[in-house]
Amino acid sequence: MALDRVLNSQGDYVSDDAGGYEMTHTAMTAVQHQIYTELNGWVGDPDAGLDFTLLPTKDAELHMDRYVEAIRTCLRPLEEAGRVTEISISHERDEYKRRQVLGTMRDVQAGESLTLIEPAPGGV
Repeated sequence: MALDRVLNSQGDYVSDDAGGYEMTHTAMTAVQHQIYTELNGWVGDPDAGLDFTLLPTKDAELHMDRYVEAIRTCLRPLEEAGRVTEISISHERDEYKRRQVLGTMRDVQAGESLTLIEPAPGGV
């Protein structure tokens, strides 16, 4: 099984307090890298990352469908590589009435469901 380092909510690798990093068998780190990295931001991997030009910089409320589609598109390479399946991305409001993107997918290697919750750009 492939191993990836665990990312925290700030996008930093999590220390194992023994000089290394916590590791995971799930595809969640790959999912996070796809979402938090700008498209074409990695040399040699043109499919890695999210096309930030598709994201709204203001009036996010009016562009949530576009944001959802941008996330769905950036996860497609992981689906095509066989790392995740059954990708479902949607948007709704949280308990504080802020927009957020919700995602679920099936991790093929780990055999479990992954859940993704991302705030809307601009915190709308």
